Amino acid sequence: MTTTEQDRYLVADYDLPAMPCSVPARINPHYPTIRERHAAWSYKFLPVREPHKIPRGIAQLDALFDSLTFPDGMPDRIYHHLCLLSTLVDGDDLAQQDPLLYEQVVLEQYDDPYSRAFADAWQTIRENAPTKAVYQRIRDRWRFWLLAVQKEIEWSKAPNYDYEEMFSIRLQTVGMEPYFVVAEYVLDIDAGDVANDPDAIDAMTAASSYIICVNDIFSHRKECLHGDSMSTVSALRRIHGYSVQQAIDTLYTRMVDLDAKLSMLLAKLHERYTKHPLGERIHTYIDTYHAIVAGATQWHLETPRYNGVGYIWDGLRTRHITVETEMLPPHPLS
Repeated sequence: MTTTEQDRYLVADYDLPAMPCSVPARINPHYPTIRERHAAWSYKFLPVREPHKIPRGIAQLDALFDSLTFPDGMPDRIYHHLCLLSTLVDGDDLAQQDPLLYEQVVLEQYDDPYSRAFADAWQTIRENAPTKAVYQRIRDRWRFWLLAVQKEIEWSKAPNYDYEEMFSIRLQTVGMEPYFVVAEYVLDIDAGDVANDPDAIDAMTAASSYIICVNDIFSHRKECLHGDSMSTVSALRRIHGYSVQQAIDTLYTRMVDLDAKLSMLLAKLHERYTKHPLGERIHTYIDTYHAIVAGATQWHLETPRYNGVGYIWDGLRTRHITVETEMLPPHPLS
């Protein structure tokens, strides 16, 4: 490998811009109670994976994520989904650590230590869903994600995907599509007719794509240090020869376009459904598409998941990242 190639993969530092989100993040006013209830459930149902440490879902602020993405949701319903979310994300991490147990989770033949947690979370959501259809859509969307995470293990063995191919994969693995159905659950409505509108489907894709950019930008340092190359930033660097700063700037430009597209689509939906039978409640649901984007963006600023144990957000939306050594090898075919 030449010096130029080495310089491409050993990057000292880079700058993160403020994410271009056209609506400010809001948080559910019941967040403190939601967080406390979620913690109690986690201690009761989720296995202790590292003795004497705070459970992952509490330490990485799962409760903050759902409280930010659903600022207008019913607090009980947000708590219900949080229990499921923490179990699912534990499973995501488990896919790398114990693939055989993860396969049981995917097939819903899971045995301890996760069977009690899944059973309790799904039963609660089933009993409280506004309709059977909403419950089934939540099940289907999260099951699709579990299968995608399982496939990602195979995809990652030969990650020679270009930027657009990686974006297509990340749409499956980012785990945001379920949130646009969970929005119905936490608002206690069945908005299936609006959700199936082609413009709403495009809005969901635009919002999920935006969050892919956010996630891949903020997680890049951690993923490099752990040798994880299944991200759009890594694809731009590995396949297209971008520096890390060029890759981030490319995603930022895409985010600007996605944010504008999402605003346009949601405005069309608001206008189209002015006389919807659910009245203002359907407009709250439509606004949730933007809230999910703004909330996910804010969470990435605050979570220790990508910034290390003990990390506290400094209140700034831009940051300078130092990476001593990024463990990203050259393209295997170069």
